[in-house]
Parts: sequence; structure tokens; C-alpha cells
Amino acid sequence: MLTSRCVRCKGARNLCGLDHCPILRRLRMPRVVEVREISSPSPPSVFVGRHGYPEVNVSPLVPLGDEVPPPDPAAFYGKPADEVITAYGRLIRPVFRVRVDRPREAAFLEEVALSARPVETKVLLEKPPRPAQGFDAVLHPLGPVAPARRARVVDNPVVPRRVDAVVEERMRAETALRELYDAGIPLEHMQRLLSAGLLGVKPKLVPTRWSITAVDDALGRWLAREVREYESVDSVELYTAEYYGNRISVILAPGPWSFELVEAWMKGAVFAAETAVLSDYEGPEGRRGYAENTTGAYYAIRLAVLEHLRRRRRRAMAIVYREISPEYAVPIGVWVLRETTRDALSKKPKVFDSLRGAVRAVPARVEWWRKSVLLAQRRLDEFTELFNTIKQ
Repeated sequence: MLTSRCVRCKGARNLCGLDHCPILRRLRMPRVVEVREISSPSPPSVFVGRHGYPEVNVSPLVPLGDEVPPPDPAAFYGKPADEVITAYGRLIRPVFRVRVDRPREAAFLEEVALSARPVETKVLLEKPPRPAQGFDAVLHPLGPVAPARRARVVDNPVVPRRVDAVVEERMRAETALRELYDAGIPLEHMQRLLSAGLLGVKPKLVPTRWSITAVDDALGRWLAREVREYESVDSVELYTAEYYGNRISVILAPGPWSFELVEAWMKGAVFAAETAVLSDYEGPEGRRGYAENTTGAYYAIRLAVLEHLRRRRRRAMAIVYREISPEYAVPIGVWVLRETTRDALSKKPKVFDSLRGAVRAVPARVEWWRKSVLLAQRRLDEFTELFNTIKQ
């Protein structure tokens, strides 16, 4: 049964006290043909689970047949969700149990994670694959799962030179991510490397769900330090885009760097029993704690906004409104939000003389601005400035 906690949990934090999410458990991938041996190219993709940590399930993701989806689901942006689900639902998860501090016990995982191109992988399964809980608010859809006897990569991974150098140097993970980002390595590849224990001073497997948000967060904090030093935008701008039941509206206003995400989950959307409005924000000094209400969406959207500002060499107060409609019936990953925000910011904005004008122009079915801390703070600052002027 859906409760008000579900939109905050999104199937990941067990706020209901259960050891599984009843909503996601209902959404299962279809059964596949019985097979015990698979020989096909991995996209390349890997999966590291979180249940049972520090002993977790690890898998190279391998398709049945030669039809290989791209490693980055962002390639599907703008296409129907069914295409995403079908493509990644074909990927089998052959499961091995490994301690996170012993990544070398799954050396095949490292080979797949390093590669920039598909790598031929052979897997022997203990049992035929079975349907699994394949949907998640952060991860792309995952296909059937099966305990595995062995796995090996049978051709040479194609490793970008910068990836090879960064992995060899064993530098701090955040430093490595910055170098890879500036070298043009895709986010998905960085997430794979972190998950497989290939980044950081001490090798350690990182659950895939955590690695996705960790990469978004680390790069976002780094870009924010740079963006804070730029000159402010000089007008109020509004950008919008929509994909798969998620409408993203980005307001950029003059002022110091700050960021807020306000989410309105409309009744009938996945996780939403009733319409619920949530928010998280940060001031010029950044965040100290995790964004408990908007979770991974906060970091994915913030990164897209900071990328835009960095390209323009401008700073801004950024307020993002995300409205989730009942069309968003099955979660297919946080990449949806990152790419929708990037799409919005690639368009020509509407320009306003005032913040109030931009807020009124945001397409919305609820009074979302009432939940905004930054808008309330802005009004307080303007009132204080006016009061001080009158006193003088």
C-alpha cells in the first residue's frame, strides 16, 4: 500500500520497515528462455548490488544474442520508455558473491568496466535466469538474474588512454573523476569504474546505485566551486523540457550560486498515493548532508545545471521545478532527469524582468513555489533591503 513516505523513499531506503519495496516488486521483468551458457558481448556494463553489504552481488551484464544496447541509457533520450525497458531487459545478470574489499575476486568485472566498447564475455550459469525486480529510481532497468559458476572476458578491452593512466595512478577518487570528466570520458564510464573498485587510493567495490549518485555529487561539488567565481547572469531565465512524465523547469536568476529542486509527485505517478511536494536546497556554501527528500534526482539535475553555467562562465541562483505525472508509471533511472534538464538548458530561454514573472510562467498544476526555501529567502532579502533603505 502506498503511503506518504513512498515518494521520499523511492524504493531505496526501506522507510516502511520492509526489506523490499512492494511497489518495485510488482514491476518485474518477463521470463526468458532457459539457458545455462551465454557467450555474447557485454555493452560493456557491470552491476554491483548493495544488499548484504559488505558482501554483495556483482555481475557483468550480458545480452542473450548479439543485439547489444548502448552502455549509457541516455542514448534512448526522447524515445518511448518501452524501448528502454526492452533493450536493458535483455541483459542477464550472472551473479557472483564478493566482498567489497576484495574486488580482485571478480577480475572479469574490472575488464568489462575498463572498456569503452563491447567486450565478448562468456558466462556459465548455475541455474536458468529468473525474473527479477528490475526497476529502480536511479538505475536503468535490469534484466533477469541467475547464480553463476564462472565468467571470463575473451577479447581485449578497449581502454581509453586517460582511463588507463588514472586507474594506474591510484589517485583520490574525486581527483580521478575531475581528470576523466575534463578528458571527455562519459559519465556512465566513470560510474562503472567507481563501481568496479578502479578509482580511489584503496580498491573497493561500490554498489552501482551509490556510484551513480556519487559521481553526480562529486562532479557537481567541483563545478560549483568554479561557477561561484564567475559573474552572475544579468536577467531571469526560464527553460523547460519534458520526457516520460517528467516536466523540468529551470529558473536561473541573478545572484550568488545556490540551487534548489522542488518536486511535485502527482497522484497516480509511481510511488505517489496522493499528490506530494518535496524539496531540497543548498546555499552558496553548498550542502553538507544528503538530499533526503529528492535523493538522486537532486544531484543529477544539479550537475546538468552546473554544466550549463560552466559553459557560459556565469553563476546564478538556480531553482528547478520537477513535475511528475501518472505517465511516469515505471522508474527507468535518474538519467531521465539529467538528460531532460540538459535538453531544457540547450534551448532558448524565456527572459523576464523579475523572478516573480518567471515563477508565474512555469507550467505547473500545484503551487510549488510555496515549498521553495530560496524563493522565500529571496523575498526576505528584498524586504530587508527595502526596510534598510527606508530607515536611511
